[in-house]
Order: sequence, then C-alpha cells, then structure tokens
Amino acid sequence: MSIILTQSGYNKLNAELNHLLKVERPSACQYIEDTRPIGVVEDNPEYMQALDNQCRIDKRIHDLTTILTDSLIFTSNMAKPNTVSFGATVEIINEDTNETKIYTIVSVYESDISKGLISIESPFVRSMLGYIVGEEFEFNDNYYIINNISYSL
Repeated sequence: MSIILTQSGYNKLNAELNHLLKVERPSACQYIEDTRPIGVVEDNPEYMQALDNQCRIDKRIHDLTTILTDSLIFTSNMAKPNTVSFGATVEIINEDTNETKIYTIVSVYESDISKGLISIESPFVRSMLGYIVGEEFEFNDNYYIINNISYSL
C-alpha cells in the first residue's frame, strides 16, 4: 500500500532517517560499548538503558525506512481542483463563531496542528473531504463553510 506524502514531508522524514543512521545510532552503539559490564548485565542500569535506547532508535529507523519505501510523493497532477482532498490548503469559517481557520491536509506522518498541517485521517478532515468552495459541512454539532481551497505543495 502506498503512503502519500508531500515533498516537504518526505524530505523531513528522510532527514530524520539520515540523522538516526549517521549520528544517533553510532552514538548509541558507542554508549553500549562504553557501559558494557564485565560481570552481570542486569546489575548495570546504564548498560540496560543504552540497550533500550538503541532498540528505540532501531525501531524508528525501521519505521522510517518502511514509510519512505512505501511512499508516493504528492504532485500537482494528483490534486483535485476546487475539491477538499489530500494536499489542499483549506480555509474554513465556523458559522457559529465566524472564526476562520486555514489547514493543509497532509499524511498522518507529517501532521502538526500547530503549523496548520492536519492529517487526512483525522475525523475533522474526513467530514469535509470532497466538498467544494461554498459548501457547508458539519462536525461535532458545529457547521463550517469551505471558503477557499488551494494547492501549493
């Protein structure tokens, strides 16, 4: 199954993978060597912590490798013009409060609500997928209007 990522999301995950492989993992291996006990392993909490850290790093390396290998980078020809879908930057207006919000719809691996990046898998996004400018959708007893849709990824 392909995972769709934006180019910036792919680059960010790839940079994290490279950092883990070139910096974090070698450092973790060295720390294991530095704390390796002469006697009983269970009596050395630093060594056990070093092993746990390396295991955590290896798991993340595996996860990132899988994500990046299975990913497809979103391109402009994949966009659905004038429709809320992956890659769209959507401006919505809450009809009750008149509050305007702008979100860019991305994969779960690159979402960061503080930066306006929201996962396509979130219930909020699922409630507006397929809508066009001017249409109304409901989420949690609130009504929103799609005010603008653009693609700039």
